[in-house]
Amino acid sequence: MNQGVAEELVLIDINELRSEGEAMDLNHGLPFAPTAMKVWRNVRRLPTSRFSQLV
Repeated sequence: MNQGVAEELVLIDINELRSEGEAMDLNHGLPFAPTAMKVWRNVRRLPTSRFSQLV
């Protein structure tokens, strides 16, 4: 987040409550990030684009 290398971050976990908690924690830090970013958790349909990477 602090390096500004991504515009969106998607957290996926079998334990949906865990990914929700992690996303909330990351969202609390977004005001201090150098660039605007969106944090998603366990979405039904992943946002896709030609530049997306799944790691």
